[in-house]
Amino acid sequence: MIEINNLTKIYKGVSYEFTALKEVSLTIKEGEFVAVMGESGSGKSTLLNCIGLIDSFDGGEYIMDDVKVHELSNGRQNVLRKEKISFVFQNFELMRNYTLYENIEIPLLAKNVKKNNRKKLIHEVTKKFGIEELLKKYPYQISGGQQQRVAIARALISDNPYILADEPTGALDSQNSMELIKELKRINEEGKTIIMVTHDPKIAEYADRIVIIEDGKIHSHT
Repeated sequence: MIEINNLTKIYKGVSYEFTALKEVSLTIKEGEFVAVMGESGSGKSTLLNCIGLIDSFDGGEYIMDDVKVHELSNGRQNVLRKEKISFVFQNFELMRNYTLYENIEIPLLAKNVKKNNRKKLIHEVTKKFGIEELLKKYPYQISGGQQQRVAIARALISDNPYILADEPTGALDSQNSMELIKELKRINEEGKTIIMVTHDPKIAEYADRIVIIEDGKIHSHT
């Protein structure tokens, strides 16, 4: 379970200060599928990045599975992120000069998984997504829909309990968007907790709950 209380994030520059999150409180239960929606600049991606420990926060409490994240050092937060959280990004964030096999392998290398086990896990996850025949190719040699399946395979390979998705359908056509959201729903039904930022109401309907953010604050839950 994830629990955040009065989370605050402030961006500061030489001549400006902008509060992106204003004392946000939110609880996400284990196995829940939550969609986060809001206008551009509302703070939804900032919230996701703070939950995912990609970005730091300036105040408030963050508790994940009874661990007080806000009290951890940066090093311990990095370890927690590696052990608990996987990401699916809008633009896939695949390494252009790595093969698809090497892209999917990255999280396993970070966890020091042995080579034979890496090979077995990659075979299993890519077969599930129908991309096992593409593994010697590079990202620029495959379609956007195929790239997204690679990105999901990479996210799942570590078997982390939390999947964070930032506009995962933003770069896809309607058909591939529907295929992706149905796959995320299936993953959720297998027990993964999913937090997804989206601007598309049709995509958000697949979630158990929709959280609306306005001007850095949670406006409503539906």
